[in-house]
Amino acid sequence: MFVSHISRCMNVQLKHKMDVMTWEPGYVRTNMTKLSHDKVTMSTPERAVEACFRDIGNDAHTHGCLGHEVTALMLQFMPQAMLNRHDEEKT
Repeated sequence: MFVSHISRCMNVQLKHKMDVMTWEPGYVRTNMTKLSHDKVTMSTPERAVEACFRDIGNDAHTHGCLGHEVTALMLQFMPQAMLNRHDEEKT
């Protein structure tokens, strides 16, 4: 949350000098993740970075590829209590 806010402020302050963009990707398939390999909401590292670079100069904030954008949109409308419960179950 803080990083997103500070980068948006920097984007406004520095918009005539440089591009500042917030990148908040969703799940990325790597050897470190022990998540299922869902092809809709997960992406490869290469695809995630390509999507980020595509948005430089066009957007101040991105989630990257379409699957990550859709996931972020769905999470926006999910009640906070459900998100908190999901986090508690993981620990």
